[in-house]
Amino acid sequence: MQCDKTGFLSVSRLNMDWQTQEQIHHALEQAFNAVLHQHMRDSALVNKQLSVKALGFTRFKQDWLGIMLTPWFMNILHLPGNPNDISGLTPGCQYHQQLPFGEFEFTFRFCFLF
Repeated sequence: MQCDKTGFLSVSRLNMDWQTQEQIHHALEQAFNAVLHQHMRDSALVNKQLSVKALGFTRFKQDWLGIMLTPWFMNILHLPGNPNDISGLTPGCQYHQQLPFGEFEFTFRFCFLF
């Protein structure tokens, strides 16, 4: 990753001191449910048939990798394993990450699936 160090508001507000898959699922679902109820509820982008769900987060090298499903998107999330390292990616920063199933382009720490 070759982006300048700055914070990212949504990620920096998360308590990223998780040790287990259950902890990361709970933290992400809580954060994205808050976004849904506070900012997205009346948006035309929201599919009311879907709910917020963190899926399959597991360790990838030193970081966490999994799927984040919300009523307005489904993304692969690549999150830092060290809670003190949000890797300072500038919002909008793009990088490529080789995963076991191919190379994917991430914007900040999201790989957009839809």
